[in-house]
Amino acid sequence: MHFKGEQECLLGYGDDTAIEYMETPNLGQHTKIHRTFAETFNTAFLNNQAGRGVAWVGGVQAYPLDSVTDLYALYAGRQDQIRDRRLLADFPDYESYKDAAEQTEDPEMMRLIKIVETYTSTIPNAVATMKSEACPESDSDIVVTTAHRSKGLEWDQVVLADDFPDWHDPEQTAEERADEANLAYVAVTRAQKRLILDKDQERLLMLPPPALKAAA
Repeated sequence: MHFKGEQECLLGYGDDTAIEYMETPNLGQHTKIHRTFAETFNTAFLNNQAGRGVAWVGGVQAYPLDSVTDLYALYAGRQDQIRDRRLLADFPDYESYKDAAEQTEDPEMMRLIKIVETYTSTIPNAVATMKSEACPESDSDIVVTTAHRSKGLEWDQVVLADDFPDWHDPEQTAEERADEANLAYVAVTRAQKRLILDKDQERLLMLPPPALKAAA
């Protein structure tokens, strides 16, 4: 990767490894690393629907699934079903929550909104299934995680989800771009034998970056 200005190419002397550019249906057990919880939720949902065993790095309880169901209850006007009463104290209805998210540009709030507005009435059953069907990694078909939670861990086969931002974006500040490049580096280096990217990610990893925008 050229982002850091490295000139030396490091070669390992362990087992053969591979970088590929298409996720295939017969991949076998693998780990999918996402930038956001919203896409982690999406991957888990699709695999649960297909009857595959899903393991969550750190355990399913470590992910904000209860926040998803609470926000859905607010969205559906079922305030009596909200368990986190602080949510209801701060936001009496869904529109007030959405307005606050847009005004503050809070990324976590925006991600929860994306999930709720994508899955709507399927959320209660989907979350219940995610919790009840979560299994250990040893028994899973797929392991799901975010890049942040993947730090320090390794798997034979890793698929990088397509929700990582363009860290060559000149509209980002130098700090923002460095943070995103570092997080992508963490994700791709979790693979021990096989790393699967898409073509856009290949381009991001191989192109030298343009001039950085100065921090405001």
